[in-house]
Amino acid sequence: MKEKILVTGAKGRLGGKVVQKLLSKGYSVRVVDRDTEGLWEKFGKFLKRKRIEIVQLDLLNPDERKISAICEGIDFVIHLAALIDYSASEKDLININAIATGRLAHLAKKAGAKGIVFASSTSVTRKPRYLPIDENHPYSPQNAYGRSKLMAEHFVKHSGLDYAILRMSIIYGAGFEEGFSQVVKAVKRGKMKIIGKGVNRISFVHVDDAVNAFLLALNGLEKQKFRNEIFIITGKPFTQLECYTEIARQLKVKPPEEHVSKFLAYLMAFVEEKKAALYGRKPRMAREYVHTLAEDRYFDTSKAEEMLGWRQKVSFPEGLKRFIKSIRGRWNG
Repeated sequence: MKEKILVTGAKGRLGGKVVQKLLSKGYSVRVVDRDTEGLWEKFGKFLKRKRIEIVQLDLLNPDERKISAICEGIDFVIHLAALIDYSASEKDLININAIATGRLAHLAKKAGAKGIVFASSTSVTRKPRYLPIDENHPYSPQNAYGRSKLMAEHFVKHSGLDYAILRMSIIYGAGFEEGFSQVVKAVKRGKMKIIGKGVNRISFVHVDDAVNAFLLALNGLEKQKFRNEIFIITGKPFTQLECYTEIARQLKVKPPEEHVSKFLAYLMAFVEEKKAALYGRKPRMAREYVHTLAEDRYFDTSKAEEMLGWRQKVSFPEGLKRFIKSIRGRWNG
């Protein structure tokens, strides 16, 4: 009989896909989100079979009895709920990404859960001392988001639960449009500039490959293939220039040729962040996006390949093709 899994952040872009995959594999799932609107319709057929429970709860709720209740009868937790907003305050990021994670892991252990698969981020090693970055690389978070994820990892490690921590790079694919879609649209309009020389290496992971990693990590904990491990999950690296060239090829437009210095790119992003804050909106370009595109930063996934059996199945050209198809109706010019 399959284990019962608690999934947090089930309404999120990644969470919904993870839940669908779990249900297709025969698991019973309890999903929790602070906003469950739309989940009843999405998973209705599984409700009739009593394969899924839907619970509305904010994990920031200080009433530990309510959080303990959602952990009762659960075998494993897949914790995806998080705040991914580089313009958010450090206080909010720490409360949502770290404190709530620690509370959930602690109470899940008390309720008898066996283990947790936690969605972390490669932001905990943002400034590389060597390349490729592996799981043993010294911590080097350089923003509040990275610090919140590092703190969350600490809480997971000390919860008493067996754990698999997945450090995900930037996820792209249908639904994951923030930042990446702006690059695609800028290339389409001939507005994209190469930051620096453009030979720095970057890597993304397609959402389907990310989902697969969570299922493999859960399976590894279930079968006790490993315990208490960290895995980097990302795709094969390519240069900034290769990224833009592939986008241009698929859109049948001319690839970017004009260069801008990294200093100027960061400065322009900083100004945009300030303007966005002034007008109460999210920035169209953030320094974090510039960092992703402009810095030489790529990763070693051999541990995930050897211990999880994870492989990148969706190449960047194929993932890009799917992504462009998903947003083509919303180009806005």
